[in-house]
Amino acid sequence: MLESLKNTPLPLESFPPMAQKALQPETPKPMKMMAANGALPLPPDTLILLWYQLSFESDPEIRGAVTETVRTFDEAIMVDLASRDLPDLSRLEDYHPPQATTILARDGSIL
Repeated sequence: MLESLKNTPLPLESFPPMAQKALQPETPKPMKMMAANGALPLPPDTLILLWYQLSFESDPEIRGAVTETVRTFDEAIMVDLASRDLPDLSRLEDYHPPQATTILARDGSIL
C-alpha cells in the first residue's frame, strides 16, 4: 500500500490530463462540479482520487457535491477499489455509507 497521505493533497501531475484540468485553481466551477458529481469519463480508481483531491476545495458547494457523490457511489465498485494499491483516503471516510466503510476499512483507513 502507498504511504498514507495524512490529509494532504496529491501532486497534480499524478493525475491524467482530464483530471488535471478539472483540478486546476483556475478551472471554472461548472467543470469542477462535473468532476465532483462523477460526470467525467474517468475510471473509478481515478475518480476516487479526484474526489479526494476535491475534498480540499475551498468552495463548500463543490465539497458538498463530493460528499453526496461518494455517499451514493456504487458499493460494488468501492469494494473493488479496496483491493487496489491506492493511497490512504481516510479523509473520505465520513462520506461513505456505513456498510461501505465497514467493507473498505483497512487498519483504520478507508482504502
